[in-house]
Amino acid sequence: MTGESSDNRKLIQLQARYLETRSESDLGALYTAMTMIALRMIKKMCEAVPGKYSDEDREEKSHNAAVYIIIQYQTRPDFYIKKSVTGYLYKRCQRELFYRRKIDALIQFSSATIEMLDNEHNKEDACR
Repeated sequence: MTGESSDNRKLIQLQARYLETRSESDLGALYTAMTMIALRMIKKMCEAVPGKYSDEDREEKSHNAAVYIIIQYQTRPDFYIKKSVTGYLYKRCQRELFYRRKIDALIQFSSATIEMLDNEHNKEDACR
């Protein structure tokens, strides 16, 4: 048995338990398991490009991938993954790593603008 199939079996069982009880603790257990598995997937995906993402970035991306799925459970009452939770999670990890979101572009633009304004302000102070 491979690790991926046992991971999927574990996630399917956690999903079934959550769908039966709808308890926050079961949802938390599902989130924790998804985050750990997503982090492992992301580390594997990043092996081809070492140094591109820091450990904190990888953790954030694994969190984002898991949270996206958790939100589906919370906002769509009939949502469940029939066959492969790990496959769904893998696709979310890919999306986190390789797709650029509009908010990322805005944050990058805002950071560059703030840095430019700070540099101009520092130059003015130096001239005085």
